[in-house]
Amino acid sequence: MINGLQSMQILNIHRDSELLNKDDFAKILEQMIRGCRLFTSRIAGLGKSSAIRH
Repeated sequence: MINGLQSMQILNIHRDSELLNKDDFAKILEQMIRGCRLFTSRIAGLGKSSAIRH
């Protein structure tokens, strides 16, 4: 199953030794999220829903 997910590029395995360098970790993380953003706040009216719709 893991090999199947890796071939479909759904699963990427990163070892601890690969994540020790902050710059490398930042690059790997950016590739994985591909511009995704997380909007969260307990305060209403900040425009979270508007930002997500656009």
